[in-house]
Amino acid sequence: MNIILNKMAAQATKCSNCDKFYGSKENLCSHCFCERHGLPKPQGLYINIENYWKDHNMTFFPTSVFYELLQITKNYAHINNSIIVANNIHAMMRAYQTSTKFMLSDEQAIKLIKILPWRFMDSGYKVSHAITRWRLTPWSSEGFNEFHASSSCYYGNFNEKPISEIHLTGVYNNNLNSGPDV
Repeated sequence: MNIILNKMAAQATKCSNCDKFYGSKENLCSHCFCERHGLPKPQGLYINIENYWKDHNMTFFPTSVFYELLQITKNYAHINNSIIVANNIHAMMRAYQTSTKFMLSDEQAIKLIKILPWRFMDSGYKVSHAITRWRLTPWSSEGFNEFHASSSCYYGNFNEKPISEIHLTGVYNNNLNSGPDV
């Protein structure tokens, strides 16, 4: 079996044109093959996430607004019910949405979760999930140990940066367009 896998790996070569994906037809990836032959290009192969954010009006919470959120969240620190805390976080984030989708930076999300004793709550992972869902980069491993490990699975794309627009849209739709995780 290892001989077969080694032979397949040796035969696999990167696209001779873009060197980003593996090529098969004429040693070109499907994107470059289509481009060379005037065919419609496959959708979603390349993504510039910063352009996606700009095109979809997504950004971090402004510092002044974030500190307001932080002060409000401090009021939840004494509540020992993760469902109430998670629902309040979700409602608070939704209340600040306009035509711009305001999201948490990694640094903001870490500051927010550090003020809540979620590890000591029954089902405290729900608080971690509520905050992870509102991260602009939920796949980021920054501050990984501050959050419940399952947050990166359910809402963080398993800590893998999306590689296509379709995939990225799916991550954000999963995180933002459903109700709180309770």
